[in-house]
Amino acid sequence: EEQSRAAQGPTGSEAAAAGAADCAGPGSDDDPFVSAGKELSTYMLALLQTPHRDYDLGLLLTSFLQRFGHEFNYAHEAVSISGGGIVEKPSGWRTHASIRGGGGGFGAERKKKRARGQAPWPGPHGSAMFGGDGADDIGMRISVEDPQQPGRDIGGGSFRVGAVRQVLWEAL
Repeated sequence: EEQSRAAQGPTGSEAAAAGAADCAGPGSDDDPFVSAGKELSTYMLALLQTPHRDYDLGLLLTSFLQRFGHEFNYAHEAVSISGGGIVEKPSGWRTHASIRGGGGGFGAERKKKRARGQAPWPGPHGSAMFGGDGADDIGMRISVEDPQQPGRDIGGGSFRVGAVRQVLWEAL
């Protein structure tokens, strides 16, 4: 019986063990592909053993829409990684105030619009993006602090923020 089995060749598990033994021969640790495979396997095991947080993507999305569509004051706030999120915009960055009532500040008319459920800034239809003259977009810039050079605004090239904000407002 053993002779007929030997004539048939190794079983699947025997072949796998033999193949693994061939790969683990002398000098295999010097082979970059073998060592990279071992590192990848170790990394994958670490990922499987590390508990990961359960994120509610819907909550993250609605929080983003609420923050940047409803709450964020583009005239007086900036995004800063080193500052931990939303910070007061440095005074030198407030040079692009809107020609329409302070560019994001909420005056009496804007508070009335919010109470009626309307966006408290001019709608996107006056925006250059929607064929208007672009006057609604003046001053609506998002300021982002450069993480490499604190104090530098890298959001200076942002434009049509009023139209984007309107879409975020309507999405929520």
